[in-house]
Amino acid sequence: MSAGEIVFWDWDMVEDKLNFDERWEEMIGYDIDELGEDRSIWKDLIHPEDIKMVEKELERYLKGETRIYETISRMKTKDGKWRYFLDAGKVVEWDENDNPKRFIGILRDVTDQMKAEERKNFLHTLLKQDLGSKSQTIRGYLQLLEEELDLPEKHREYLKKAKKASGEADEILGLAKKLEEVEKTEWVGEKNIVKVLEQVLDDISNFVERKGVEIEKPHPEKIGKVKGDYSLNMFLSQILLSRIQLSQCDTIRIDVRERKEDILLKIEDNGKKLPEDIKNLFIGESYTGETTGVGGVRYYMLREIARHNNANIEVKDSDIGGVRFDVHLKKTE
Repeated sequence: MSAGEIVFWDWDMVEDKLNFDERWEEMIGYDIDELGEDRSIWKDLIHPEDIKMVEKELERYLKGETRIYETISRMKTKDGKWRYFLDAGKVVEWDENDNPKRFIGILRDVTDQMKAEERKNFLHTLLKQDLGSKSQTIRGYLQLLEEELDLPEKHREYLKKAKKASGEADEILGLAKKLEEVEKTEWVGEKNIVKVLEQVLDDISNFVERKGVEIEKPHPEKIGKVKGDYSLNMFLSQILLSRIQLSQCDTIRIDVRERKEDILLKIEDNGKKLPEDIKNLFIGESYTGETTGVGGVRYYMLREIARHNNANIEVKDSDIGGVRFDVHLKKTE
């Protein structure tokens, strides 16, 4: 069963027994006979951090405070994974004393939607952290300008740094907007990764020359196409620009090769290494925000664009002193 399909349930409130339709087995992984009809067994599947909220919302509905009962909570599937479910229902039968007798409702798997929302919330948190850091820099230097008006040369230097920090903040916001556009795009198409790389290197050639960075390019004889869309260009350019801007490298090596299982693109440099919590972004762990100065938002966006294109990134220390990105791109069939 694909995420988003609906399962119907029927709760006998007199006997406290809960029945699900047969699609429940596909959704949660358990046979109906394994769990039985006792509602307490169903409650045991709910995440400990969510159970109080679920019970509170049920109580509010039964007291007449809400029109329907509705919650989103995590439930444990048979394979041990936690998935998000929308649970909604209402009482449809009462006894002669107006006590609720029968409660029916639906369950819907909303894991994909919740994870997408979590990613957006996470991005907003990172933006606040990075932009907050840049704003503090701006305020600090402008304060120095105000206090030391008798030092024109320093004023100019402070102003230069303030403008630089402001520009970085604007750049981060621009990247966030681009990521939002990418996430709205359906993932389709195929790309010649060598041609994409050539185009990116041509686009950033003036910047690379100004920074005095040498880029060693690959010359593969033949490489198959990869699955992806226009955002692959953005992905590759941002890896290169981020490392040039943030790592103080002067050498970048690029290699691309076709393997049986994928197409492997390697990008490594001799600049500053990445802190562990930045590396952990690429394996799905949370970023603490303690290292905003090394571009947490930029690297987070790289991860999200890679995911959009069905690519995986491994981040390692480079043999030439800096960082190596191993980008595993999915081949077209």
